[in-house]
Amino acid sequence: MGSRATSGPTAPVGGVFGYRRSGPARDLESQGRLFDGYVLLAPYLGPFSPTNRPGGGGWAQVSTPRILALTALSSLAIRNWKALTVVRYAVNPAAPFPTTPSYSFRLARSLQAPLGLTSAFRRVSEPVAIIVGSADEQMRPDQYAPLVRAAGNKVTVTVVPGSTQVGMITDTLAVATVIDRVQHMP
Repeated sequence: MGSRATSGPTAPVGGVFGYRRSGPARDLESQGRLFDGYVLLAPYLGPFSPTNRPGGGGWAQVSTPRILALTALSSLAIRNWKALTVVRYAVNPAAPFPTTPSYSFRLARSLQAPLGLTSAFRRVSEPVAIIVGSADEQMRPDQYAPLVRAAGNKVTVTVVPGSTQVGMITDTLAVATVIDRVQHMP
């Protein structure tokens, strides 16, 4: 959505930008004035976040040595190998919809939250709603609230009972929760 959206001819709703799990958190900083609020669905908050389940909950295989090596090379302005795969996902190749089987170093870095995540949340002036399912296979839902508590009351965390990672966009209760949070953003 843009900075202002409408529902019907005269009912302003406001602009709420919804991320799907791995949106770049730096957008929260650089675009903070463009939207009325943000909704983050089971967001990936970086490689060292306590919200991550070990091994991506069995969904992801991360090549940490390769990431460290490529990070070191990038810091030396050697960027020739950014297309190398650093994350592989357990996806069904016969799925009836397109899936992403892997991330390159370049893609993974572009989706990574900044290391100073708590301060990034504090710098956002608009409300931020984090919504995650209690049965999420990749994330630890109980770890979001303690992590963002330092950001103050503008960051809220809602845990949807029984919802999974994919369920955040397919389960009736999860979708209804997202709609409710968007409609009731402060």
